[in-house]
Amino acid sequence: MKLTADQIEDLFVFVRKHYVEHYDLQTELVDHLANGIEEQWQKYPERSYKEAQLREFKKFGVFGFADVIKKRSWAMEKRYWKLIFRFYKDYFKLPKVLLLAGGIFIVFNVLQLISTAYKMYFVLGVLLVSASVMLIKALVNKKKYRAKIGIHKRCMLEEKIFQYGDALQFIIIPVHFLNAFPTKGIWLDNVYVQFALAVFIICYLALCFIMVYIIPQKVEELLKETYPEYKIA
Repeated sequence: MKLTADQIEDLFVFVRKHYVEHYDLQTELVDHLANGIEEQWQKYPERSYKEAQLREFKKFGVFGFADVIKKRSWAMEKRYWKLIFRFYKDYFKLPKVLLLAGGIFIVFNVLQLISTAYKMYFVLGVLLVSASVMLIKALVNKKKYRAKIGIHKRCMLEEKIFQYGDALQFIIIPVHFLNAFPTKGIWLDNVYVQFALAVFIICYLALCFIMVYIIPQKVEELLKETYPEYKIA
């Protein structure tokens, strides 16, 4: 005995009522529930659809789908950072590594040219201006994503990609620098310190660029790669 199309749709309504908002997880849970109901009917054909549905749902425990949502969210979080690492590695290969090297060379030389009193102000200025630009772009990305909600089905990975527009992590790192290091001091004249600062600035900017420019632009490609079982609208 198989579920009808109306019963499958009812299962989608059921999981949505239990706070499962993302279509990818809805599809997985509906498939799981449907298989469980059909297995019940093989042994107990007299059971009604609603009774079989309730029995399957009870297998998820007292918290219902909450644990499944939490585990999937954590899995998508790890996948998101793997995507960042995948694109980030490209910047340490030819020809993109030349861009990093060129940026490090420019920042390093500027740090050597300006006086000690202004070195850290230069570092903080570069970080804060860049972080502000990245944050604005991230918020624009988030706004576009919110406009799409309701037009197409929400996917958890897509939300992970765009949710960082709500965070202030782009600003936090420069602020930490301001709190952690004195703005003046002969330590800034150390050539190794200057080189380390140059490397940090350029690598930080490359990471932010990947997060707010590269990955959001490739979101449809990444979603189709992650969810080949259905087409993203």
